[in-house]
Amino acid sequence: MKSLFDGLHRHRLLVFLLLLAAAGACSLGLKAAFVTNNSLEIWFVDSDPSLKAYRESLKTFGNDEVVSIYVEPKAGILAPKTIELVRRFSDAAERMPFVERVYSLTTVKDFTLQKTKDPEDGSVDEELRVVKLVPNRALTLVERDAIREKLRHDPIYAGWIASKKLSGLMLTVQFKTLPDIDKKRAEFNETVLKLARETFDRAGIESHAAGIQLVYTELNKATDKDVATFAGLGYLVIFVLLVVILRSLWALALSLTVIAVTVVLTMGIFGLTGHQTNVMTLVLPTLVIIVSIADSVHLIQHFRKALATAPNLDRAARAAISPRAMAEMAWPCFLTSATTFVGFLSLCISEMRLLRELGLFAAIGVLFAFVVTFIVAAFLFPILPLKPIDVENGLADRIVARLLRTCRRWVRERPAVILIVFGSVSAVLVVGVLRLEANIYTLGFFPESAKVRRDDRVINERFGPYQPLEFTVEAKQKKNGAITPEFLATLARWQKTSRSLEGIGESFSIAQILQKLNRVNTKKDELPRSMALASQLLDTMGDRDVTDPYLEPVGRSTARVIFKTRLSTGNDARKTIAALYEMGRNLFGDRATIKSVGYWPLYARLVQYARSSQVEGFGLSFAVIFAVFFLLFRSVKLSVFAIIPNIVPVLLALGLMGFRGIFLDMGTVSIASIVICIAVDDTIHLTYQIRRRFESGGDAATVVDDALGSIGFALFATTLILVFGFLVFAFAQISTIRYFGTYLAIAVAGALAADLLLYPVLVVLSHRKRS
Repeated sequence: MKSLFDGLHRHRLLVFLLLLAAAGACSLGLKAAFVTNNSLEIWFVDSDPSLKAYRESLKTFGNDEVVSIYVEPKAGILAPKTIELVRRFSDAAERMPFVERVYSLTTVKDFTLQKTKDPEDGSVDEELRVVKLVPNRALTLVERDAIREKLRHDPIYAGWIASKKLSGLMLTVQFKTLPDIDKKRAEFNETVLKLARETFDRAGIESHAAGIQLVYTELNKATDKDVATFAGLGYLVIFVLLVVILRSLWALALSLTVIAVTVVLTMGIFGLTGHQTNVMTLVLPTLVIIVSIADSVHLIQHFRKALATAPNLDRAARAAISPRAMAEMAWPCFLTSATTFVGFLSLCISEMRLLRELGLFAAIGVLFAFVVTFIVAAFLFPILPLKPIDVENGLADRIVARLLRTCRRWVRERPAVILIVFGSVSAVLVVGVLRLEANIYTLGFFPESAKVRRDDRVINERFGPYQPLEFTVEAKQKKNGAITPEFLATLARWQKTSRSLEGIGESFSIAQILQKLNRVNTKKDELPRSMALASQLLDTMGDRDVTDPYLEPVGRSTARVIFKTRLSTGNDARKTIAALYEMGRNLFGDRATIKSVGYWPLYARLVQYARSSQVEGFGLSFAVIFAVFFLLFRSVKLSVFAIIPNIVPVLLALGLMGFRGIFLDMGTVSIASIVICIAVDDTIHLTYQIRRRFESGGDAATVVDDALGSIGFALFATTLILVFGFLVFAFAQISTIRYFGTYLAIAVAGALAADLLLYPVLVVLSHRKRS
């Protein structure tokens, strides 16, 4: 190991210049890296079957992304001024190139029989016509009353266009399926919302907007703000902490150089490989800053201690000490970096794409931090006028020294009390862990006061469920199978039965359209009694814009059903989908194949991914850390004793989350894996010092006490940096990022307590038993 660092020392200038050149090349990707993208695809890998099914449904029935605008005009929903405003909005929205269609009071279609006179024989025939529910002219009182009755009782309109009390109107803007919609979704949404404000709000009618894609747009905005917050606040916090801990401008310069180069390398490659910032990777730059500091702090402190033994501090002496000090710290720093690397890399087995990206590039950042630390140190140690460490010289040193003396005294005098306290607290925390629930609530990422949540509440309270939950029903009969009397009757029965489910509002399918057509054509308020009649009605009507969203147009064998529901948690969505599916399957039997399509099955699947990510990621991290300790101790028992203190911070974070009712979602699900791999760093450094002293001889109590005294300040320093670094995330606008940072900080603080108290007691007990 010494020869490796002697070689690095000899060629330090060349290696340092190559490092700067690599950083300069990677800097070309920084601009692309900080482009925000919280589209649906960033949550899933391309091979995900649910994502494939979603894309297939878009090809058949079009985009399921809608912006819902709800207004309550004081003049009444059928007042001339209201109709004028709705028509103005609808017409302007339909002219937008990205809009497929608008469902509103002035665009929705009605069916009627119109009498036509044959010019030759004078006979009068009746033809089925598609007309607008509200004509483009002033309404008579009779027409207004007729429309009001239809809005209240007709299944085509009731609960879709107007609220049940007829106090408000819903305008639904459906987007086209476009290849670049993810890049332009925010622009599209803002265009529609601006139109709503200019049309309704300017006229004194408050507009409320909702829709899942609005949630993603708000996530983009919050992500941009959080990136800016973390960039400024993160660097400031780290700068202040390094000043307090290192108390040397030269040591500070070295650490900041390591941070800057590591971040540029990591984020540059992130951008150059086509990745963009999302709700999870927004923490990546700050995360890389935090984890890149530990090695440099340990290395600087060790080098400054080595300087204290030198007869003089000239450049030659520093050059001689530098490779030796780096060689002595290389192995423990490598092990800590390796465990942290694996901890982040374990996230790559997640089925959520955004967690894979975070895990991969955080791991790459850890790898860069290790390499950059030693290259920068090799170049700067011989030339920087760093001073030896003068123990207890400053206030911070005296405080830490006092805390360390207290910990060492407790380890010597109160080992039983330490074991009882940690055991009791851990048992209580296990109860909290058992209360944890894997779940996702994207709307809950925002505070209650956020407009996106206020509008959601208003619409649910005054209009009812509005978010579309879609199913396709494919008849076994391939030709016209979805318009047979039996199929339509079962479809209508399924829709009627669904109202018994909590959170389900109105529903819509081809059954309502055909029943309305039959009622107009035959004066019988029933579904067509034959497939031939249903086919005739559809052909006679001829307006495919009305039927294509609900009936596959080529073979007419697949129908689309839309149930209205609320924006809920992933678990609630999964239960609702399962209940509707089971209800439909029981009614259709083997006569049709039912599939849940659209956004909601994807949303529900995220819960399953969160659960599997927690188990698999933590399991892999645990296995690797155990292997590292076995490599150090060559003993299963001692490895178990070393693992125990690192389970405590995991229990602390997850247990407190469980007691507070915080979900395991895409942000918090990674906490366990990251905690155990970061917490183990101090254990490894302490273990390394203990091993060196055991090799020199001495009893366990003396060895442990001496090791704590030697490395205690560095442990406090790195923990302080990690705690305050993670607490930067507590200022995030997105709740899951706040929880991510807060509970990581709590866990890291708990890890230090376990390393200073519990681990030394276990080491002493294990060696007493061996003796």
